[in-house]
Amino acid sequence: MCAFYGVTCRTLCVEGEGSPCPQPKTVESINLPSNWLTGTLPSIIYKLSSLKVLELNDNFIEGTLPEDVADLRDLEQLLLQNNHLTGTIPPHLTFATSLQVLNLARNKFDGTIPADLMTLSSLTVMDFSLNKLTGPLPSTWSQMESLVQLLLQHNSLSGSLPKSISACSSLETLSLGNNLMTGSIPSEYGDLTRLKTLSLLNNDFDGTLPAAIGSCVLLETISLSNNALTGPLPDGLGRIANLKSLLLKSNRFDGPIPADLGALRLLVSLDLSNNRFTGTLPDTLSQLTSLKVLTLNDNRFSGTIPTTLSQLTQLGLFCCGDNEGMEGPSPANVQHACVAANTPAQSCCCGEFEATGTPVQSRAAQVAVAFVCSLSIAVTVLQW
Repeated sequence: MCAFYGVTCRTLCVEGEGSPCPQPKTVESINLPSNWLTGTLPSIIYKLSSLKVLELNDNFIEGTLPEDVADLRDLEQLLLQNNHLTGTIPPHLTFATSLQVLNLARNKFDGTIPADLMTLSSLTVMDFSLNKLTGPLPSTWSQMESLVQLLLQHNSLSGSLPKSISACSSLETLSLGNNLMTGSIPSEYGDLTRLKTLSLLNNDFDGTLPAAIGSCVLLETISLSNNALTGPLPDGLGRIANLKSLLLKSNRFDGPIPADLGALRLLVSLDLSNNRFTGTLPDTLSQLTSLKVLTLNDNRFSGTIPTTLSQLTQLGLFCCGDNEGMEGPSPANVQHACVAANTPAQSCCCGEFEATGTPVQSRAAQVAVAFVCSLSIAVTVLQW
């Protein structure tokens, strides 16, 4: 078997020294991604007791992942994403105590996430995205201190966010978008000080955005669009110096835009559209020197559009339509702007191009318009 393509073996002993080797080699890894493989997983795989890496992603493998996978006790990486696997995720994977990467994304797994997997203390990546998983998340995550990426987006998961996820002290990516989850965002998530991506879009979360999120100073993306979040934005978001995308579209946020958002010098996209924000636009928005997309439409803003926004030389798209109390011209340097009252963002920012043939002059503006239009039709914001 060691002579097969994609198979790596390890020598257990050296022939010629002492007694002959009864088993000179053992299979250590099988790496066959993107090879048009079909059929089910062969049972011989589960007899390879020293196997560390099983990489069969991006094929056409079908069938279930049997309980025999528990025999692979030395397994460190199980990469089966983008196949046609079905059935439930076997809880017996917990016997692979050295497992570091578990990627079952883009299959057809159903059922719940086994609570037994929460004992895999060496796991760094758990990716079950784009499956048919249901039910609540396991309640206990306290042993998952090594977990770096938790990717569960595009399933049918329900229930609330477990507070114990805050014990995942190495977590950098938390992606639960496009599920059926409810409840509030736990303030304990402010303890996730290594977090870079927080994506909870397209669920039914309510309550306020906890002020403790401001303690996650390494965050680059906050994506909470299309939920039922309420209340004003908390103070302290301006401390998240690495933030590039703040996407809060289609919630029930109210109150003014916090002035300290102007401290986010790396911010590229700010989407506050379709909420209940009030007050005037703070002059500090002109300090967002990296900003390319600013969408404020469908709120209750008033006052005059600050002329200082013309200082944003990177701004390609500015939308503030359907804010009846707002007036004034759009920033002079913006390639495409919509400031008309009572004009929905979809027709203003996207449909107008089709209706009038208005050209977009710069590449930055083209990217900006495409980005916002994709948000407005609920195309996935984050892909990994």
